[in-house]
Formats: sequence, structure tokens, C-alpha cells
Amino acid sequence: MAVIQRTGTMNFFILLFGMFLLIGSQTICPTIYWRDAPEFVDAVFTLGIPHPAGSPTYVLLNHIFSYLPFSNIAWRINFSSTFWFAACCTLLAIILKEVLTKLLHVGGAAGQKTVPFLIALSFALSPAFWMVSSFAEVYTMNAFFVVLLLWFSVRFIHEGDSRYLFAGSFAYGLMAGVHATCVFFLPAVFFLFFSFSPREKYVDNFLLIFFFFLLGFSTYLFLPIRSVANPTFDWGNPETVTQFLNHITDRKTKADHFDFHFTNFVSYFLPKYGGHLVEELGWINIALSIWGQVVVFRKTLRLSAFLNIFVLFHILFFITWKTGDGFIPTNLVWMIFSGVGMAAAFAFLERQANKGNQRLKVRWQKIAALILFMNIVFTSVMGATSQGGGPYYFANKSRFYNAYDTAKSEFQKLPYDAIAIVTLFWFPFRYFQDVEGFRPDVSIVMASDVIGPQFFNPLTQDRLPRVSLPNVDPLLTPWFDYMPQFINLNIGKHRIFYEPHLTLVRPIYKNLRPDQFLFEIVPGESKKGLDSQVLDRYLSGLRTMIGREMQEGAFEYDLNSREYFMTYLLFSSDFLILHGHEEAARTLLKVANELRPNQGTVEFYLAQTDLAMNEEAMGLKQIMRLIQGDLDNGDADLVLGKFLMATGSIDQAEKYLRRAYEKDPQDLKRVFPMVEWFWRNGKIDQSRNILRQAGSLVSSKEEKEEIDLWEHLLKEIDHG
Repeated sequence: MAVIQRTGTMNFFILLFGMFLLIGSQTICPTIYWRDAPEFVDAVFTLGIPHPAGSPTYVLLNHIFSYLPFSNIAWRINFSSTFWFAACCTLLAIILKEVLTKLLHVGGAAGQKTVPFLIALSFALSPAFWMVSSFAEVYTMNAFFVVLLLWFSVRFIHEGDSRYLFAGSFAYGLMAGVHATCVFFLPAVFFLFFSFSPREKYVDNFLLIFFFFLLGFSTYLFLPIRSVANPTFDWGNPETVTQFLNHITDRKTKADHFDFHFTNFVSYFLPKYGGHLVEELGWINIALSIWGQVVVFRKTLRLSAFLNIFVLFHILFFITWKTGDGFIPTNLVWMIFSGVGMAAAFAFLERQANKGNQRLKVRWQKIAALILFMNIVFTSVMGATSQGGGPYYFANKSRFYNAYDTAKSEFQKLPYDAIAIVTLFWFPFRYFQDVEGFRPDVSIVMASDVIGPQFFNPLTQDRLPRVSLPNVDPLLTPWFDYMPQFINLNIGKHRIFYEPHLTLVRPIYKNLRPDQFLFEIVPGESKKGLDSQVLDRYLSGLRTMIGREMQEGAFEYDLNSREYFMTYLLFSSDFLILHGHEEAARTLLKVANELRPNQGTVEFYLAQTDLAMNEEAMGLKQIMRLIQGDLDNGDADLVLGKFLMATGSIDQAEKYLRRAYEKDPQDLKRVFPMVEWFWRNGKIDQSRNILRQAGSLVSSKEEKEEIDLWEHLLKEIDHG
């Protein structure tokens, strides 16, 4: 009888896996998507090294999917996300069944299959998780390893068998090779070990745990070994110990990762996280998870503590993120609590029914399960998300070619033997060359390789055999010296195209001729300025392209399409403002604002154009609206201070600039406006003091170069 029951349970979970695989397969993107998807397709297919921390487990395991005998390479790698999506949801149902029936003894018969099925389905159809199952990304595999770690933990808590502890530590090591933020689960892992391990086995168990963790973590050896072979996708070039550590710890953006202020946490990020939970889980699951928290706390305090510690530090790290992807692992834990709450609700209905007759008991449970099932399905299709449609419309990329077509159009129109210096287009351009073998004549230069070679990959003749490189050490030469040398060496031999960027475009904006998303560097352009015919042709092309995308529905339910086009329009408008074409810039910014409303950067640039066009009242009104709404990054004081300084209200600007600076004196975007304020008031010494203080606080080479540039400018002003 027990064998039959186990077989039936196994068949149930196999069917569940098939169902989730079918659900995910309906929304797979047929080719590359935006964001990191082209990067991961390229890295997985070529066994390359993606962005920090390198994700070696993800690359190695998913490389197997590139050998599937059907469809194109991008679809196969996208399908890997769907596979891990299905595996994660199935394992979530399994772990919930064990928590309910073996640890908590809650829910009775409903805890065997009904509750695990409903909770796993609800999680599968949540907007963020469903969407990332549609294209190449690390999040579904990461979620699978999170559930796997939790499953081993639950088994260890229930049975006390140390083998589950060792298996869990191995899974934890592998998980580190998927997404390095699993480090924030470490406090919970230590709590599990010290709370549930026998004291007399502490030393032996700890040594074995460490061994198995290192065994899983050893996938990181792939990075230096593969980097030595110089794959085409070799982010960070992690061949030396220093470069390896820089890459796996993501030192280039460490300041951004830990830019955390308590006041913003309480006033902005905590309410925003609450809104995220409502959108991802729904009010029913939130209410059930609260009920589940109470049940777990009353049944077993240590399990409650373990699960809450598991999510706490992870939430604190990701709470400043603008998207819901980072919260997927913690959403898993909330869904486990929701499952416990749902089982408790079924148990409550059963107790109430027992006061009457047996038929009423069965009827109540079936009605409740049916209502919950219909709510989950209805919400997945008809519910509203912040993107404008239900989770299905948000996740469905089955007919999405916008990212592929846009990037390929730009890449295809480049002339023979051209050089493309790019930022956002680097991923898709590399994909076209490395995976599709398209346009090998084009030399693709990632701008970040020039700006931060110590964190990316310095330009070498082996990597760029068709171009000439400056005879200087790129690691020792500031990018603002290296880039002009590179351009001057190649401008007579190749046509060079430049993807506009707020920082990169400013030193050479007079030499750029706009053409949709890639601008050509033309040496003689600086003498005649931006030709009106060129400008008209450029704006007409943008209008046609964006109008076409809107008609084809690319923007309707796809946040990332809107985000990318908004970014391009912002960069282009900055270029037009520098050329004095504020009216044209305002037109682009209004379109950008329609694509992504209430974006602080876009609205600030709109205010700047209003200011430049002598419409100060409108510009000030725009800024004040931003301040009252509080910018995402909490820089309201900085925005107002810069605005007042730009309008000539120098004395009024001091209050806001100083307040912004004092919040974070090592944030250069706050430091430099304060330096400028002192300089404008003739206080050069104070400007230098602030720069010196900032120089002692920052650590990256790029930031120190920016400070050196300002000090050089102040020296020239002082002597001139």
C-alpha cells in the first residue's frame, strides 16, 4: 500500500513538472531579448565569461541545452530558463508537502496535493518569475537552487541526518556559481547548523560542510581556466588572482550595491517593497502567509526563525532594486508561509464542517480549492500589473522580435570594416558575431573596456586584429586620453560609429553625426555644427521607427522595450541639448516620458530644456513636482540645488547642495556640484579640500581619474 501511495505521489509530481513546462513553453522568446539575455546566450553557447560574478554553474549546466536538436541557439538557451522554472515550481510543491505533512502536521489530506499544487501554480504565474522563464537569465536556475537548499534543510530538520546537511552545502556551493547574492543566505545556513546539529558533531560536520561547499563552489575554477583561452566573451579577463577577485566580487559597482540610507528605507523603499509583494503574490497570498507565519511560529520557533533569517538579509540587499527579479528567492519563502496558511485554512474549514455532516466537510474543501484555483488563473490573465496587463501578457514573449530586429538593423547597416564603440548594443552585437557568425568584418569595442579596463577587459590586438591601438598601457592611461588616441589612429582607415552615452558623448559631441541609435564620428563636423538637414533626417527616422514599434505592439506589455528606447532617447536628447537644439530635445524627452512615465532623469532633462528655452516657471514647477514625489534615488536636494545654481540662484543653491553632499560625501555626483558651488563663489581652496576628502574615500580607478580631472580644471582656473 505504501509503495502504491509513493508511486501515485511521484506520478503526481511528474505530471506537475510537465504542466509547468507546458505553461512556460507557451511564452518563450523565439530569439534574443533585451537586458542580459543576448549576453547569456552568447556566453552559454561559446562557454564564455559573462558579467560579474561570472555565473559558471549557469554557463556550464545550460551549455547542455545548446545541443538540443531543434530551433535556433537563442531559443534553446531561453528554453533552459523554462526548464528550471518548471523544476523550481515542482520542487516547491514537494517541499511544501513535506513541511505540511512531516514537520507541522497541518492541513490533513489537503496538505498532500491540493495545497502544494495551488501554491506552486500561484508562484509559477507570478509576474516577475513567469517573465524571466521566457528568456535567457539566471533567475529561474537560481530559484531552483534556493528551493533545493530549502528542501535539504527541511529534510535535515525533520530527520536529523547529516547527509542532507552535506548535500545542502554542495547545492549552496553550486548556487554561488549561479548568482553570488546567495551569500545573504549565509546567516540562515549558520543558524540551521548551530540550531539543529548535535554539539558533539560540530567540528566534524563543519569540516565536511565546508568541503562539500568548496566542491560545489569549484565551478568558479572555470573562469580563470577558460579566460586563458581568450574566448570572444571574456568579461573581466579573470586570469590573475586580482582580476579573478575583482570579477567574482563585482568591485566595479560595489558602491552602488550598498548605497543604503535608513531614511529612504522607511519613507520610500519599504512601501515600495510592500507594493511589489502585492503585485507579485496578491492580497490572498499575503494574508495567507501572515496566517502561515503565526502557525509556524507556534508550531516550531526554530523553523520560523530559520525561514525569516533566510529572507531578511536578502531583502535588505535587493530592496533598492527597481525590478522584482531580485526578490524571487524571498517570494519563494513567502509562498511556503502562504501554503502553511492555506493548509491551516483548510483545516479550519474541516473543523467547522465536522460540527455538521461529512458531505458538508468535503463540499467546503472542494469549493474553497476551486475558488482559489479560479482566482489564480483569472489573476494570471486578467489581473493588473504595473506594466499594464496581467502576468500572462507581461510574460508572453512568444512573438517578440523587437530586441532582435532593432539591434540587427543597426548592426546590418554599418559599412564594411567599421568600428562600433557601444554600450547597450554590445550584448546583441556580440551575439550576432559569436553565435550567428554575422558581420565578422565589424570591430566591436565595448566602451567600458576603455573606461574601466581593470574591471572589464583591456583592448588588445588579439581581440581587435583589424584596428590600430595606441602604444600605451590601457590600465595606466585615463580613458579620456586613451579614447581620443584610439579614434585618431583609426579615423582615416575605418568609419567609426559611437553609441551615444551621457558621459562618453560629451568630449566629442561636436564630431558626431546622428543616425538613429549609432552616431558616426566625422572629424570635420565640429567646424560646421549640426546640419539642419541631418537633424531633420535623424528626427524623421526616429519618428518612423518608434511609430512602427508602437503599431506592432512592442511597447504595450514590454517594460524593457520601453526602458531601452527611453534610454536611447535620453542619450540623444542630451546630444541635442549640447548642440543647442532644445526644442528637438524636448520632443524626444516627451516621447521618452510617455514610454516610461515618472522617471526622474527624464523629467530632470525636461526641466533643463525648459530652463534653456527661458521657460523658468515651467522648469521650476517640474523640479518641485519631482521633489514632492521623491526621486527613486533620494536625490531631490541635489536636483534642486543644481537647478538653482543653473538659474543663477547661487546663494539658495548652497543649502540643497550641501545637504545632498552631507548625505554621502563619497558619492561623486554629489561631490562635484558642491565643488562647482565653491568655485563659483571664488572659494577654490574649499573646492580642493572637498576633492581631497572624496579622493581619500573612493577606491576605484575611474572615480580617482574623475577627481584628478576636476583638480586639473581648478588648477587651470586658479592660474588663468
